[in-house]
Amino acid sequence: MPQVKIESVKRKIEKEESSFLNDSTISEEVKDNYKSLDDSETSLRKKYVYLSQWNAKKNKMNSDIDKGIDVTEIRTIFKELKTAIDSSDKKTTELIYKELEILKAYIDTTEQRKLERYKNELLKQKELIEKRLAELEGTTNL
Repeated sequence: MPQVKIESVKRKIEKEESSFLNDSTISEEVKDNYKSLDDSETSLRKKYVYLSQWNAKKNKMNSDIDKGIDVTEIRTIFKELKTAIDSSDKKTTELIYKELEILKAYIDTTEQRKLERYKNELLKQKELIEKRLAELEGTTNL
């Protein structure tokens, strides 16, 4: 892992520290760990890792939101489809109702899946932060 110049580390910390500490999505435990770091070079680099991971998480969440499907738009399409077809065609009507039920089940579980993905992402980030902190602690003990 290439070393970032300490001046760059300090600039990033000055620029983003208050936003990081005020972010409600960050746990108090992580904030306390961050605040417990002093101004030594190693601690500054650890703070840099925290901020980098936080930015990566924010970017990931923003891109996930952009990729999201507008559920109300899908529902509107199905409602229009129901009114557009001939209701005397029972086979098509049954197919639409079946697909609508599948869609409803999918929509109902969307939030749960989103939370599970978010939880898994946070666990991965926690592991990565712990790994990087261990690497930093290993380099200071040399």
